[in-house]
Amino acid sequence: MSSDTHSSHADESPSPLYEKRSIPGKGNGLVACADIPEGTRILCEKPLFTLVSAANMVDNAVLAKVRSLAKDQQRQYLGLHNNYPNNNIFSGIFKTNALPCGPGSPIGGVYPTICLINHSCDSNSHHSWNDTTSSETIHALRDIKAGEEITICYTDPETYQARRAELRGSFGFDCDCSLCSLPLEKRQKSDARRTRIAQLDADIGDPSRVMNSPGQGLSRLPRNVSSTTAASHTMSSSLYDVRKIPGKGRGLVARSAISEGTRILSEKPLLMIPNNMSNEQLEARLARDLKALDKTQQRQFFSLHNSYTGKYVLGGIFKTNSMACGSDLSAIAIFPTISFINHSCLPNSHYNWNDSTGMQTIHVTRDLSAGEEISICYTDSGSASVRQAYLKKHFGFDCSCAICSLSATHRNASDARREEISRLQDTFAETDRASFKPEEAFIDLRKIVELLNKVRDHAE
Repeated sequence: MSSDTHSSHADESPSPLYEKRSIPGKGNGLVACADIPEGTRILCEKPLFTLVSAANMVDNAVLAKVRSLAKDQQRQYLGLHNNYPNNNIFSGIFKTNALPCGPGSPIGGVYPTICLINHSCDSNSHHSWNDTTSSETIHALRDIKAGEEITICYTDPETYQARRAELRGSFGFDCDCSLCSLPLEKRQKSDARRTRIAQLDADIGDPSRVMNSPGQGLSRLPRNVSSTTAASHTMSSSLYDVRKIPGKGRGLVARSAISEGTRILSEKPLLMIPNNMSNEQLEARLARDLKALDKTQQRQFFSLHNSYTGKYVLGGIFKTNSMACGSDLSAIAIFPTISFINHSCLPNSHYNWNDSTGMQTIHVTRDLSAGEEISICYTDSGSASVRQAYLKKHFGFDCSCAICSLSATHRNASDARREEISRLQDTFAETDRASFKPEEAFIDLRKIVELLNKVRDHAE
Protein backbone atom coordinates (compact mmCIF):
# COMPACT_ATOMS: atom_id res chain seq x y z
CA MET A 1 0.00 0.00 0.00
CA SER A 2 0.99 3.58 -0.44
CA SER A 3 3.21 4.95 2.30
CA ASP A 4 0.59 7.68 2.73
CA THR A 5 -1.97 5.12 3.86
CA HIS A 6 -3.03 5.68 7.45
CA SER A 7 -2.29 3.02 10.03
CA SER A 8 -5.92 2.85 11.07
CA HIS A 9 -6.94 0.82 7.98
CA ALA A 10 -9.25 -1.96 9.01
CA ASP A 11 -7.78 -4.29 6.37
CA GLU A 12 -4.19 -4.01 5.18
CA SER A 13 -3.87 -5.49 1.68
CA PRO A 14 -0.73 -7.60 1.08
CA SER A 15 -0.32 -6.19 -2.43
CA PRO A 16 0.03 -2.55 -3.52
CA LEU A 17 -3.25 -2.02 -5.35
CA TYR A 18 -2.94 1.75 -5.60
CA GLU A 19 -0.67 4.73 -5.08
CA LYS A 20 -1.18 8.42 -4.55
CA ARG A 21 -0.30 10.53 -7.59
CA SER A 22 -0.75 14.08 -8.82
CA ILE A 23 -3.59 14.03 -11.40
CA PRO A 24 -3.50 16.82 -14.03
CA GLY A 25 -6.24 19.34 -13.29
CA LYS A 26 -7.39 17.50 -10.16
CA GLY A 27 -4.66 17.65 -7.54
CA ASN A 28 -3.87 14.38 -5.77
CA GLY A 29 -5.70 11.15 -6.55
CA LEU A 30 -5.36 7.37 -6.35
CA VAL A 31 -4.12 5.32 -9.32
CA ALA A 32 -4.20 1.52 -9.70
CA CYS A 33 -0.69 -0.03 -9.45
CA ALA A 34 -1.89 -3.32 -10.93
CA ASP A 35 -4.96 -4.70 -12.71
CA ILE A 36 -7.83 -4.80 -10.21
CA PRO A 37 -10.69 -7.25 -10.93
CA GLU A 38 -14.32 -6.19 -10.58
CA GLY A 39 -15.58 -6.63 -7.00
CA THR A 40 -12.17 -6.29 -5.36
CA ARG A 41 -12.10 -4.39 -2.10
CA ILE A 42 -9.41 -1.83 -2.81
CA LEU A 43 -9.36 -0.08 0.52
CA CYS A 44 -10.92 -0.21 3.97
CA GLU A 45 -10.17 2.76 6.22
CA LYS A 46 -11.27 4.16 9.57
CA PRO A 47 -12.02 7.88 9.68
CA LEU A 48 -9.67 10.42 11.23
CA PHE A 49 -12.84 11.54 13.00
CA THR A 50 -16.61 11.66 12.53
CA LEU A 51 -18.98 14.51 13.24
CA VAL A 52 -22.67 15.34 13.02
CA SER A 53 -22.54 17.94 10.27
CA ALA A 54 -25.11 20.45 11.55
CA ALA A 55 -24.35 23.77 9.89
CA ASN A 56 -24.55 25.80 13.11
CA MET A 57 -22.00 23.75 15.02
CA VAL A 58 -19.38 22.65 12.48
CA ASP A 59 -16.68 25.31 13.01
CA ASN A 60 -16.02 24.82 16.72
CA ALA A 61 -16.73 21.09 16.64
CA VAL A 62 -14.26 20.45 13.78
CA LEU A 63 -11.56 22.51 15.48
CA ALA A 64 -11.97 20.47 18.67
CA LYS A 65 -11.76 17.22 16.70
CA VAL A 66 -8.61 18.31 14.84
CA ARG A 67 -6.92 19.40 18.07
CA SER A 68 -7.52 15.92 19.50
CA LEU A 69 -5.63 14.24 16.62
CA ALA A 70 -1.97 13.22 16.72
CA LYS A 71 0.43 15.52 14.85
CA ASP A 72 0.76 13.21 11.82
CA GLN A 73 -3.04 12.94 11.62
CA GLN A 74 -3.36 16.72 11.79
CA ARG A 75 -0.93 16.99 8.86
CA GLN A 76 -2.98 14.44 6.91
CA TYR A 77 -6.15 16.41 7.58
CA LEU A 78 -4.64 19.78 6.64
CA GLY A 79 -3.24 18.21 3.46
CA LEU A 80 -6.77 17.64 2.12
CA HIS A 81 -8.38 20.03 -0.37
CA ASN A 82 -10.44 23.00 0.86
CA ASN A 83 -13.13 24.32 -1.47
CA TYR A 84 -14.22 26.97 1.05
CA PRO A 85 -11.15 29.27 1.35
CA ASN A 86 -13.16 32.19 2.73
CA ASN A 87 -14.51 30.15 5.66
CA ASN A 88 -12.80 28.61 8.66
CA ILE A 89 -10.06 26.40 7.16
CA PHE A 90 -10.85 23.45 9.43
CA SER A 91 -14.58 23.39 8.69
CA GLY A 92 -13.88 24.14 5.01
CA ILE A 93 -11.79 20.97 4.72
CA PHE A 94 -14.50 18.98 6.51
CA LYS A 95 -17.29 20.26 4.23
CA THR A 96 -15.22 19.53 1.12
CA ASN A 97 -14.15 16.01 2.06
CA ALA A 98 -16.62 14.44 4.51
CA LEU A 99 -18.43 11.28 3.37
CA PRO A 100 -21.70 10.20 5.04
CA CYS A 101 -21.36 7.24 7.42
CA GLY A 102 -24.11 5.32 5.66
CA PRO A 103 -26.87 6.35 3.21
CA GLY A 104 -28.60 9.53 4.39
CA SER A 105 -26.60 9.62 7.64
CA PRO A 106 -26.19 13.06 9.25
CA ILE A 107 -22.77 11.91 10.48
CA GLY A 108 -19.82 12.57 8.19
CA GLY A 109 -16.32 11.07 8.30
CA VAL A 110 -12.99 12.32 6.96
CA TYR A 111 -10.34 9.83 5.81
CA PRO A 112 -6.60 10.27 5.17
CA THR A 113 -6.57 8.21 1.95
CA ILE A 114 -10.15 7.72 0.76
CA CYS A 115 -10.68 11.50 0.68
CA LEU A 116 -7.99 11.70 -2.01
CA ILE A 117 -10.16 9.72 -4.45
CA ASN A 118 -11.54 11.96 -7.19
CA HIS A 119 -15.01 12.05 -8.72
CA SER A 120 -16.44 10.65 -11.93
CA CYS A 121 -20.13 10.50 -12.94
CA ASP A 122 -19.21 7.12 -14.48
CA SER A 123 -17.07 5.95 -11.57
CA ASN A 124 -15.15 2.67 -11.55
CA SER A 125 -15.44 2.21 -7.75
CA HIS A 126 -18.04 2.48 -5.01
CA HIS A 127 -17.74 3.68 -1.41
CA SER A 128 -19.79 2.17 1.41
CA TRP A 129 -19.86 2.51 5.20
CA ASN A 130 -19.33 -0.72 7.17
CA ASP A 131 -21.15 -0.41 10.50
CA THR A 132 -19.53 -3.56 11.90
CA THR A 133 -15.95 -2.29 11.55
CA SER A 134 -16.79 1.46 11.63
CA SER A 135 -14.84 1.81 8.41
CA GLU A 136 -15.40 3.13 4.89
CA THR A 137 -14.76 0.59 2.14
CA ILE A 138 -13.93 1.05 -1.55
CA HIS A 139 -14.81 -1.71 -4.03
CA ALA A 140 -14.11 -1.87 -7.76
CA LEU A 141 -17.34 -1.74 -9.79
CA ARG A 142 -15.61 -3.05 -12.91
CA ASP A 143 -12.16 -4.27 -13.97
CA ILE A 144 -9.61 -1.47 -13.47
CA LYS A 145 -6.38 -1.51 -15.46
CA ALA A 146 -2.95 -0.69 -14.04
CA GLY A 147 -2.33 3.05 -14.37
CA GLU A 148 -6.06 3.91 -14.41
CA GLU A 149 -7.29 6.46 -11.89
CA ILE A 150 -9.59 5.09 -9.18
CA THR A 151 -12.80 7.15 -8.98
CA ILE A 152 -16.00 7.30 -6.96
CA CYS A 153 -19.20 9.29 -7.50
CA TYR A 154 -19.62 12.32 -5.22
CA THR A 155 -23.15 13.02 -6.37
CA ASP A 156 -25.59 11.18 -8.60
CA PRO A 157 -28.46 13.43 -9.72
CA GLU A 158 -29.88 12.05 -12.96
CA THR A 159 -29.21 14.98 -15.29
CA TYR A 160 -25.95 16.50 -16.48
CA GLN A 161 -27.00 20.04 -15.53
CA ALA A 162 -28.00 19.05 -11.99
CA ARG A 163 -24.75 17.15 -11.39
CA ARG A 164 -22.68 19.99 -12.82
CA ALA A 165 -24.37 22.60 -10.59
CA GLU A 166 -23.93 20.49 -7.45
CA LEU A 167 -20.28 19.68 -8.16
CA ARG A 168 -19.49 23.35 -8.86
CA GLY A 169 -21.33 24.54 -5.76
CA SER A 170 -20.07 21.93 -3.29
CA PHE A 171 -16.63 21.00 -4.64
CA GLY A 172 -15.60 23.89 -6.93
CA PHE A 173 -14.93 22.06 -10.18
CA ASP A 174 -16.50 21.32 -13.55
CA CYS A 175 -16.59 17.60 -14.29
CA ASP A 176 -15.04 16.46 -17.58
CA CYS A 177 -15.56 12.72 -17.16
CA SER A 178 -16.57 10.48 -20.06
CA LEU A 179 -20.28 11.10 -19.43
CA CYS A 180 -19.99 14.87 -19.11
CA SER A 181 -17.86 15.01 -22.26
CA LEU A 182 -20.48 13.33 -24.46
CA PRO A 183 -22.06 15.28 -27.36
CA LEU A 184 -25.35 16.95 -26.42
CA GLU A 185 -27.62 14.36 -28.06
CA LYS A 186 -25.86 11.40 -26.41
CA ARG A 187 -25.75 13.22 -23.07
CA GLN A 188 -29.51 13.76 -23.19
CA LYS A 189 -30.05 10.06 -23.89
CA SER A 190 -27.76 9.24 -20.97
CA ASP A 191 -29.77 11.58 -18.73
CA ALA A 192 -32.99 9.82 -19.75
CA ARG A 193 -31.51 6.39 -18.94
CA ARG A 194 -30.20 7.57 -15.57
CA THR A 195 -33.59 9.05 -14.70
CA ARG A 196 -35.27 5.74 -15.51
CA ILE A 197 -32.66 3.85 -13.45
CA ALA A 198 -33.40 6.12 -10.47
CA GLN A 199 -37.13 5.42 -10.82
CA LEU A 200 -36.58 1.66 -10.93
CA ASP A 201 -34.13 1.81 -8.04
CA ALA A 202 -36.68 3.68 -5.92
CA ASP A 203 -39.40 1.13 -6.76
CA ILE A 204 -37.37 -2.07 -6.41
CA GLY A 205 -34.98 -0.92 -3.68
CA ASP A 206 -37.57 0.22 -1.13
CA PRO A 207 -37.32 -2.43 1.65
CA SER A 208 -40.93 -1.88 2.73
CA ARG A 209 -42.15 -2.43 -0.82
CA VAL A 210 -40.03 -5.59 -1.05
CA MET A 211 -41.67 -6.81 2.15
CA ASN A 212 -45.26 -5.92 1.34
CA SER A 213 -45.40 -6.31 -2.45
CA PRO A 214 -42.32 -8.10 -3.82
CA GLY A 215 -44.14 -9.16 -6.99
CA GLN A 216 -44.37 -5.53 -7.99
CA GLY A 217 -40.64 -5.09 -7.50
CA LEU A 218 -39.87 -8.06 -9.72
CA SER A 219 -42.12 -6.78 -12.46
CA ARG A 220 -40.52 -3.29 -12.25
CA LEU A 221 -43.83 -1.74 -11.28
CA PRO A 222 -44.64 -0.19 -14.67
CA ARG A 223 -48.28 0.44 -13.80
CA ASN A 224 -47.41 2.39 -10.65
CA VAL A 225 -46.06 5.30 -12.69
CA SER A 226 -48.76 7.93 -12.71
CA SER A 227 -49.07 11.26 -14.50
CA THR A 228 -51.28 12.59 -11.72
CA THR A 229 -49.89 15.83 -10.30
CA ALA A 230 -49.75 16.87 -6.67
CA ALA A 231 -52.29 19.65 -7.20
CA SER A 232 -54.87 17.75 -5.18
CA HIS A 233 -54.25 15.85 -1.97
CA THR A 234 -56.21 12.83 -3.27
CA MET A 235 -55.65 10.93 -6.47
CA SER A 236 -59.27 9.83 -6.71
CA SER A 237 -61.73 10.09 -3.84
CA SER A 238 -64.09 7.86 -5.85
CA LEU A 239 -61.95 4.87 -4.86
CA TYR A 240 -62.80 4.86 -1.15
CA ASP A 241 -65.20 6.08 1.54
CA VAL A 242 -64.50 6.98 5.17
CA ARG A 243 -66.82 4.73 7.19
CA LYS A 244 -67.34 3.56 10.73
CA ILE A 245 -65.75 0.12 11.18
CA PRO A 246 -67.17 -2.12 13.97
CA GLY A 247 -64.70 -2.23 16.87
CA LYS A 248 -62.24 0.14 15.17
CA GLY A 249 -63.79 3.57 14.88
CA ARG A 250 -63.51 5.08 11.42
CA GLY A 251 -61.57 3.62 8.52
CA LEU A 252 -61.30 3.62 4.73
CA VAL A 253 -63.34 1.19 2.64
CA ALA A 254 -62.98 0.48 -1.08
CA ARG A 255 -65.95 1.95 -2.96
CA SER A 256 -65.33 -0.37 -5.95
CA ALA A 257 -62.88 -3.09 -6.97
CA ILE A 258 -59.28 -1.78 -6.93
CA SER A 259 -56.49 -3.46 -8.89
CA GLU A 260 -53.12 -4.34 -7.35
CA GLY A 261 -50.63 -1.50 -7.76
CA THR A 262 -53.23 1.29 -7.88
CA ARG A 263 -52.34 4.45 -6.01
CA ILE A 264 -55.40 5.07 -3.84
CA LEU A 265 -54.33 8.27 -2.19
CA SER A 266 -51.57 10.89 -2.15
CA GLU A 267 -51.77 13.44 0.65
CA LYS A 268 -49.80 16.29 2.19
CA PRO A 269 -49.35 16.32 6.00
CA LEU A 270 -51.72 18.24 8.21
CA LEU A 271 -48.81 18.72 10.63
CA MET A 272 -45.16 17.60 10.44
CA ILE A 273 -42.78 17.72 13.42
CA PRO A 274 -39.20 16.49 14.14
CA ASN A 275 -39.13 13.05 15.71
CA ASN A 276 -37.09 13.91 18.81
CA MET A 277 -39.27 15.97 21.15
CA SER A 278 -40.17 15.42 24.78
CA ASN A 279 -43.85 15.35 25.77
CA GLU A 280 -43.65 18.95 26.96
CA GLN A 281 -41.92 20.15 23.79
CA LEU A 282 -44.37 18.26 21.57
CA GLU A 283 -47.41 19.71 23.35
CA ALA A 284 -46.07 23.27 23.06
CA ARG A 285 -45.12 22.81 19.41
CA LEU A 286 -48.54 21.40 18.51
CA ALA A 287 -50.35 24.20 20.33
CA ARG A 288 -48.37 26.71 18.29
CA ASP A 289 -48.73 24.91 14.94
CA LEU A 290 -52.46 24.30 15.38
CA LYS A 291 -53.06 28.05 15.61
CA ALA A 292 -51.66 28.39 12.08
CA LEU A 293 -54.24 25.92 10.68
CA ASP A 294 -57.66 27.03 9.49
CA LYS A 295 -60.83 25.94 11.28
CA THR A 296 -61.46 23.00 8.95
CA GLN A 297 -57.96 21.64 9.48
CA GLN A 298 -58.25 22.08 13.25
CA ARG A 299 -61.49 20.07 13.21
CA GLN A 300 -59.72 17.36 11.18
CA PHE A 301 -57.00 17.16 13.82
CA PHE A 302 -59.38 16.91 16.77
CA SER A 303 -61.52 14.29 15.00
CA LEU A 304 -58.63 11.81 15.13
CA HIS A 305 -58.44 9.09 17.79
CA ASN A 306 -56.41 9.52 20.99
CA SER A 307 -55.24 6.28 22.64
CA TYR A 308 -53.22 8.11 25.32
CA THR A 309 -54.73 9.28 28.62
CA GLY A 310 -53.26 12.12 30.66
CA LYS A 311 -52.62 15.83 30.35
CA TYR A 312 -50.90 15.81 26.94
CA VAL A 313 -54.06 15.75 24.82
CA LEU A 314 -52.55 17.25 21.68
CA GLY A 315 -49.51 14.99 21.89
CA GLY A 316 -51.75 11.97 22.48
CA ILE A 317 -53.72 12.61 19.29
CA PHE A 318 -50.52 13.23 17.36
CA LYS A 319 -48.65 10.14 18.62
CA THR A 320 -51.68 7.90 18.05
CA ASN A 321 -51.99 8.91 14.40
CA SER A 322 -48.52 9.99 13.25
CA MET A 323 -46.36 8.26 10.64
CA ALA A 324 -42.64 8.53 9.94
CA CYS A 325 -41.84 10.60 6.87
CA GLY A 326 -39.09 12.63 5.20
CA SER A 327 -36.14 11.39 3.14
CA ASP A 328 -34.36 10.10 6.26
CA LEU A 329 -37.54 9.37 8.29
CA SER A 330 -36.44 12.01 10.83
CA ALA A 331 -39.89 13.61 10.97
CA ILE A 332 -43.36 12.42 11.94
CA ALA A 333 -46.63 13.67 10.51
CA ILE A 334 -50.38 13.24 10.62
CA PHE A 335 -52.69 13.36 7.62
CA PRO A 336 -56.36 14.34 7.31
CA THR A 337 -57.39 11.12 5.52
CA ILE A 338 -54.48 8.65 5.63
CA SER A 339 -54.50 8.74 9.45
CA PHE A 340 -57.94 7.05 9.36
CA ILE A 341 -56.52 3.89 7.74
CA ASN A 342 -56.54 1.01 10.24
CA HIS A 343 -53.91 -1.63 10.90
CA SER A 344 -53.56 -5.25 9.82
CA CYS A 345 -50.55 -7.55 10.27
CA LEU A 346 -51.42 -8.76 6.75
CA PRO A 347 -52.25 -5.41 5.10
CA ASN A 348 -53.65 -4.97 1.62
CA SER A 349 -51.99 -1.59 1.13
CA HIS A 350 -48.64 0.09 1.66
CA TYR A 351 -47.68 3.65 2.55
CA ASN A 352 -44.58 5.42 1.29
CA TRP A 353 -43.23 8.97 1.61
CA ASN A 354 -42.57 10.82 -1.67
CA ASP A 355 -39.79 13.29 -0.98
CA SER A 356 -40.20 15.03 -4.36
CA THR A 357 -43.81 16.06 -3.69
CA GLY A 358 -43.71 16.15 0.11
CA MET A 359 -46.63 13.72 0.22
CA GLN A 360 -47.51 10.34 1.72
CA THR A 361 -48.84 7.84 -0.83
CA ILE A 362 -50.98 4.73 -0.42
CA HIS A 363 -50.79 1.89 -2.97
CA VAL A 364 -52.71 -1.38 -2.84
CA THR A 365 -50.52 -4.48 -2.69
CA ARG A 366 -53.19 -6.90 -3.97
CA ASP A 367 -56.57 -6.71 -5.68
CA LEU A 368 -59.28 -5.31 -3.39
CA SER A 369 -62.99 -6.07 -3.60
CA ALA A 370 -65.69 -3.41 -3.32
CA GLY A 371 -66.61 -2.96 0.36
CA GLU A 372 -63.27 -4.31 1.63
CA GLU A 373 -61.52 -2.27 4.32
CA ILE A 374 -58.23 -0.68 3.25
CA SER A 375 -55.44 -1.51 5.74
CA ILE A 376 -51.75 -0.76 6.29
CA CYS A 377 -49.24 -2.22 8.75
CA TYR A 378 -48.39 -0.10 11.82
CA THR A 379 -45.64 -2.52 12.87
CA ASP A 380 -44.31 -5.67 11.26
CA SER A 381 -41.52 -6.52 13.70
CA GLY A 382 -41.35 -9.62 15.86
CA SER A 383 -43.78 -12.41 16.61
CA ALA A 384 -47.54 -12.11 17.00
CA SER A 385 -47.16 -11.63 20.76
CA VAL A 386 -44.56 -8.87 20.26
CA ARG A 387 -46.79 -7.10 17.72
CA GLN A 388 -49.80 -7.40 20.03
CA ALA A 389 -47.86 -5.85 22.92
CA TYR A 390 -46.63 -2.99 20.74
CA LEU A 391 -50.08 -2.25 19.31
CA LYS A 392 -51.68 -2.33 22.76
CA LYS A 393 -49.08 0.03 24.24
CA HIS A 394 -48.98 2.59 21.42
CA PHE A 395 -52.46 2.39 19.91
CA GLY A 396 -54.64 0.88 22.63
CA PHE A 397 -56.13 -2.10 20.77
CA ASP A 398 -55.80 -5.87 20.42
CA CYS A 399 -55.33 -6.89 16.81
CA SER A 400 -57.82 -9.42 15.45
CA CYS A 401 -56.58 -9.57 11.85
CA ALA A 402 -56.38 -12.82 9.86
CA ILE A 403 -52.83 -13.51 11.10
CA CYS A 404 -53.55 -12.82 14.77
CA SER A 405 -56.74 -14.92 14.62
CA LEU A 406 -54.89 -18.09 13.56
CA SER A 407 -54.63 -21.08 15.88
CA ALA A 408 -51.49 -21.19 18.05
CA THR A 409 -49.88 -23.82 15.80
CA HIS A 410 -50.49 -21.88 12.59
CA ARG A 411 -49.57 -18.59 14.25
CA ASN A 412 -46.20 -20.03 15.35
CA ALA A 413 -45.58 -21.25 11.80
CA SER A 414 -46.47 -17.79 10.49
CA ASP A 415 -44.06 -16.17 12.99
CA ALA A 416 -41.25 -18.43 11.77
CA ARG A 417 -41.93 -17.50 8.13
CA ARG A 418 -42.04 -13.79 8.98
CA GLU A 419 -38.77 -14.06 10.88
CA GLU A 420 -37.13 -15.67 7.85
CA ILE A 421 -38.63 -12.98 5.58
CA SER A 422 -37.14 -10.29 7.83
CA ARG A 423 -33.71 -11.97 7.73
CA LEU A 424 -33.78 -12.30 3.95
CA GLN A 425 -35.00 -8.74 3.58
CA ASP A 426 -32.06 -7.43 5.64
CA THR A 427 -29.66 -9.50 3.54
CA PHE A 428 -31.24 -8.33 0.28
CA ALA A 429 -31.00 -4.67 1.36
CA GLU A 430 -27.22 -4.84 1.89
CA THR A 431 -25.83 -2.40 -0.69
CA ASP A 432 -22.55 -4.20 -1.37
CA ARG A 433 -24.18 -7.60 -1.75
CA ALA A 434 -26.82 -6.37 -4.20
CA SER A 435 -24.08 -4.64 -6.23
CA PHE A 436 -21.57 -7.46 -6.37
CA LYS A 437 -23.72 -10.58 -6.02
CA PRO A 438 -27.00 -9.67 -7.76
CA GLU A 439 -27.84 -13.30 -8.59
CA GLU A 440 -27.78 -14.27 -4.90
CA ALA A 441 -29.74 -11.15 -3.96
CA PHE A 442 -32.55 -11.96 -6.39
CA ILE A 443 -32.61 -15.61 -5.26
CA ASP A 444 -33.34 -14.23 -1.79
CA LEU A 445 -36.01 -11.95 -3.24
CA ARG A 446 -37.74 -14.94 -4.83
CA LYS A 447 -37.59 -16.76 -1.46
CA ILE A 448 -39.28 -13.72 0.12
CA VAL A 449 -42.06 -13.95 -2.51
CA GLU A 450 -42.56 -17.67 -1.80
CA LEU A 451 -42.67 -17.14 1.98
CA LEU A 452 -45.07 -14.20 1.68
CA ASN A 453 -47.38 -16.32 -0.45
CA LYS A 454 -47.34 -18.98 2.28
CA VAL A 455 -48.07 -16.38 4.97
CA ARG A 456 -51.04 -15.09 2.97
CA ASP A 457 -52.30 -18.53 1.90
CA HIS A 458 -52.36 -19.83 5.49
CA ALA A 459 -54.19 -16.72 6.71
CA GLU A 460 -57.00 -16.96 4.20
